[in-house]
Amino acid sequence: MLQQLIAPNRAIISSTGDDLAYFDRTNKQGYSRFLAKGLLKGMSFYEAFGYARDKQENLVKSLSIGQDQIPQWYDGSDDGQWLRNLFINGRFVTADISLTVQALTTSTTLSVGQSLPLSAKVNQDNVKRVWAIIKPPKVQLVMDSYGTPILAFPHLNLFSSDQEKVWRTDWDEAVYNGDYEITFYAEDKQGNISASEPITVEVNGGVDSPSMSSVEIKLAKDRYLRGEPFQARLIEELAWGYDLYAAVLLPDGNFFALRNTNQLAGVNEPKKWIGERTFHTPVSEENVFARKNIFL
Repeated sequence: MLQQLIAPNRAIISSTGDDLAYFDRTNKQGYSRFLAKGLLKGMSFYEAFGYARDKQENLVKSLSIGQDQIPQWYDGSDDGQWLRNLFINGRFVTADISLTVQALTTSTTLSVGQSLPLSAKVNQDNVKRVWAIIKPPKVQLVMDSYGTPILAFPHLNLFSSDQEKVWRTDWDEAVYNGDYEITFYAEDKQGNISASEPITVEVNGGVDSPSMSSVEIKLAKDRYLRGEPFQARLIEELAWGYDLYAAVLLPDGNFFALRNTNQLAGVNEPKKWIGERTFHTPVSEENVFARKNIFL
């Protein structure tokens, strides 16, 4: 693609070659944003290219998709001489006023059930929100045909503390053994978003992570008398980013979707589960009164 754009007196920066360009839609992160941030810091286009390339490499690695993205440039020289001398608003260094967020929590080891204080510091007062994205072990994002993630990793909101520009929360939701990668994000009132360098939390004392997402149904028994309370359990594994749907199918072809424990949606309404969801822990559904040949 780059070769098709080459022309005299033209400089080109491309986020990728002939392969897909990946973008974190949930957190609004991608090569173009990284490039713009580098230029805002006062870098030349050549320096901003390298800055964005490294940031994008880390982003693509964090998606765990087994793919690479290699940005490219062209300015008619072998060493980027033109791009090295090309700046936004002139060749001078500007004060770095861009939003930044720094992880104060460091990489550590944690046992399941143990609470971990999470804290991050921003460099501005006009920050609207701060949150953490938690990438559990062995969780793979589902991508659309353009290489954009369509499922989100779990996130946790942080809250402003008494300490200036420091935001905090606690995390105690680890279930599976392995390395959890945590990245902090901040958004200011103008909509600018910045990300920290990730930290790694090694979790032990839990259960081994399965190989893929799943939902298991466990019935109290497979035969019921008419009017007898029906009992079932749903056990989810690795289901971050997925909506949960469960339904009772009747012999006449109609169904009732389960909304919460002991709560049904209207007949033939495909409503998703809105109750509590805890992975590797059964969620009970009771008091759905049995009729002949009910399927879950």
